[in-house]
Amino acid sequence: MTIKETTVHATSPGAVLRLARESRELSVREVADQLNWLPNWVSAIEADKYEAVRNLAFARGYVKAYGRLMLVPESELMRMFDELHPTSRGKLSAANADDAEAIPQHYVLASVVVVVIVIGIVVFLL
Repeated sequence: MTIKETTVHATSPGAVLRLARESRELSVREVADQLNWLPNWVSAIEADKYEAVRNLAFARGYVKAYGRLMLVPESELMRMFDELHPTSRGKLSAANADDAEAIPQHYVLASVVVVVIVIGIVVFLL
């Protein structure tokens, strides 16, 4: 089965990638090794379970990388991905936006704690 035939018969990015991998007679482990991924990420992408890679933006990139490895046209994969997840382009989802705002707060808190400890050590030594 050619890549073009694979794309025509599959209805999701994961299915396209799985069929492409199988047509090349590669195991999940072999693909994971070539992409430097955990094998369960390959299985999750092939099953369109993108929550396993935590974030749709990352999942989108993983689908692209896997598609490049399998020589599947990126435009077709991304069209299918965007149909499944219309919010994956451009804006972060509300949950991910909250995470993005929370990260700097953690850095600020950690920085304050470090500064207080350093000041305490300096005062103690003087």
